[in-house]
Amino acid sequence: MHHGLKVVSFILLLFFVTGAYAQKKVIVLSNGEWPPFLGEELVDHGPTSYIVSEAFRRFGYQVNYKFYPWSRAYHTAKRGTVLGSVIWTYSTNRAKDFFFSDSVLHTKDVLFHLKSHPIEWEKLEDLKPYLIGATNKYFYGQAFSDAETVGTLMVDRIPNEEKNFLKLLHKRIDVALINYYVGLELIRLHVPLDEQSKIVSHPRPVYENEYHLILSKNRPESKDLVKKFNQALKEMISEGIVEKVYSGETHLPGQ
Repeated sequence: MHHGLKVVSFILLLFFVTGAYAQKKVIVLSNGEWPPFLGEELVDHGPTSYIVSEAFRRFGYQVNYKFYPWSRAYHTAKRGTVLGSVIWTYSTNRAKDFFFSDSVLHTKDVLFHLKSHPIEWEKLEDLKPYLIGATNKYFYGQAFSDAETVGTLMVDRIPNEEKNFLKLLHKRIDVALINYYVGLELIRLHVPLDEQSKIVSHPRPVYENEYHLILSKNRPESKDLVKKFNQALKEMISEGIVEKVYSGETHLPGQ
């Protein structure tokens, strides 16, 4: 009997130790809505969320996401309430509070236009003749911002970027400036099927940017975890997984 109690006690101890260990292997990151890259209702919360989760999985961590409006997502991570957040552009101000991973997403903002009205441009000044549809509070690079401020470029900003495609179809703007992949998704969702083929994009980017996982400096484990994350991400890039996920060649597990 006494021996049996020892065995039971050992099993219970093992259970609690294992449970505590397993709990330590779960991390929580804040997230937000940015289809098609991120979204609470997207498959695996979107391809960028999947890439982040897969990188952590490779060295033994499970990621749980909490979705917030972007400002709250940032400040929740800054306080260390969650370990970090996906995904953000680098700034020296943000780097005071966060460790930045290597680039998880490279984006480019391009000009969508009607196939029947092709455009040619090499420098921003070449866009003077065009009325450019853009989105309120979006940053398209300092050069574009300066040109807009001094009036070199004619820019019509609205709150909802999907409406710029309808304005484009009705020739109320000449071009729509938007992230390439976001633009394709919005055309698919908001432009009538028989009119989608009328819209194309110019290959030259107006602005390019890199987005990163950020881990809070208020959490002691962050410095080590971002190094391990970067190594796993490098492996995924070298294996071609990241490119295939973003291009849609590799289906996410939920698809």
